[in-house]
Amino acid sequence: MLVLAIVLLPIVVLYLLGLYASTAISLWRLIQHDFGGDGGTNKKPALVILYSLAMAQGVVFLYMIVHAWGAKIGIVKLVAHSYELQEDSELVSGYLDASIKGCMKEPSFARGRNLITYAVDKLMEFDKSRDSYLCGVKILSKVVRLDSMEFRSQQVLAKELLTGSPSLIRHLLETMGPRSPYDRDIREHAARVVAHVAGGIHLDSFPGGVIGCVSALLPEEYEEGGDHWLWEDLERQWLLEECERRRWLLKPPRPPVTIDGMVEASKVLVEQGLLILRKLAADEDNCRVISNAPGLVCKIMAPLTSAKLHGDYHDQWSGIATESMKLVLSLMAAPGTGEVQSQISSNMKAITGILDCRECAVLLKRRATQILLDLSLETQPPGGRVFIWMLLLIFVLPDDFFDTTISSVGWVKKRRYIRRLAGEKLQAAEQSVGGVISDLGTAIAENDPYMAHAAMILGHLWAHCSDEYLEQVKQCVFDVMPKVLREILRRPPARPAADDLENGRDSSRDQQDLERREDIMLKKSLISFCRTIHDTRWELTARVDEIADEVMSELGERGHGIMYLLSSAESKVSKYQIRRVR
Repeated sequence: MLVLAIVLLPIVVLYLLGLYASTAISLWRLIQHDFGGDGGTNKKPALVILYSLAMAQGVVFLYMIVHAWGAKIGIVKLVAHSYELQEDSELVSGYLDASIKGCMKEPSFARGRNLITYAVDKLMEFDKSRDSYLCGVKILSKVVRLDSMEFRSQQVLAKELLTGSPSLIRHLLETMGPRSPYDRDIREHAARVVAHVAGGIHLDSFPGGVIGCVSALLPEEYEEGGDHWLWEDLERQWLLEECERRRWLLKPPRPPVTIDGMVEASKVLVEQGLLILRKLAADEDNCRVISNAPGLVCKIMAPLTSAKLHGDYHDQWSGIATESMKLVLSLMAAPGTGEVQSQISSNMKAITGILDCRECAVLLKRRATQILLDLSLETQPPGGRVFIWMLLLIFVLPDDFFDTTISSVGWVKKRRYIRRLAGEKLQAAEQSVGGVISDLGTAIAENDPYMAHAAMILGHLWAHCSDEYLEQVKQCVFDVMPKVLREILRRPPARPAADDLENGRDSSRDQQDLERREDIMLKKSLISFCRTIHDTRWELTARVDEIADEVMSELGERGHGIMYLLSSAESKVSKYQIRRVR
């Protein structure tokens, strides 16, 4: 500390008094010259002192600039990291510059201001500066996506400021709409902002505008003409990027995209469009407008009825189908929306196909079953065993455990009816709750093709079911846990030898690669099931650890509890995946 004080004290004194000292000395010597006689012996020391003072001031000034620049970079990085704006840190830098400039003019400028108010102010400049408007859109898009509770107040503020300005909402709709002059990325940002405020929009206040712009985000169909809906989007994107590149003469062309990449990029706009409609549908008046909009219901149903999208791009399709189903359930629950029921009834095969699909997630199958129940399905659909499991899941566990997002008032009321109907269907099928729980265990023990789904359902029941069914669930879990752990520890199928290709056995290699991928996905699902079992019933952790140690003992290894076993298994699964990629 003493050394630091000795070094810094002269700098501080020089910084505070240097300007005054140099001015006073200069004035004194201008009035009273002392050149040291005719030879001017004092001129050289005087010049040394003068230049030294000037040099010292320059060093201090340079230090101030470097310090301010470094501090700015540090602040920008910190804020950008907090708001997940690392790739767009120039947006935060602009906010900091504007704040400093405003505070220099008026010290109270920053009072009541933050990144949200800055972004909304930038949006207000849409008729003056294109770049300022896009800056506001990007910032708000990032902020509304943050899940942390510390940003909730800012997200509420953004919603209040935007809903209080219909002109801003109209301009955001135009930005994401069919005649937008912007590329896909900007349209996605605008769509996210609109989705954030959609719950507060009344369609009567925007006649035709909202529905037309949102509808433009949804392809009319996915089947006819192959992938033309992707190529149209890609062509639009390429033209906009080419114009932008020619405008600035600096941006290099993007690398070529694959079909999977196109689907992944296009699905974001589709998901956001469906999310906007679902939030709008929380209001019954909006629900009727959506249901009566020409052709809109067909667009909403298109992802669910597309065998091509479901079969060829399943991972991307799942997110779109989830949003589509949530919206369909909300629309079906609203009064006066008979077109939705008739549209779904005519595409029953697509809905039941979700129950048959081995790749579709449990929650997606749950929503498909809810749709079938709402249509008062008289006969049990194909894949009846999975259908019975879904009836159990709906009857025992309410929707509140799975979906906390905004729902329409009609759907909140109707889901009680659907839950009761699921119980009645179980009785009609002569299935008790205990019997279905036992069947879940049987499916796991017998390596049923839907073994992963049975495990996930059993995990949900373990975590959330009431005391009425807990003992049955506990017994089933303890019975199947050894089988599950052995399956997790089992090595995946070996890849075919390299000389198989030379012998013309390429198809066999592809088949074994497929089996290997399916085995890895099964292991991941079972590991997730085991983590749920371990993490949600702490009072039973000791028993679960005992089972894990017994399984390890059978393999001739020392047990260290289930978490050690799962961590080791996850590491091996990751290695298998890396080898497959190579």
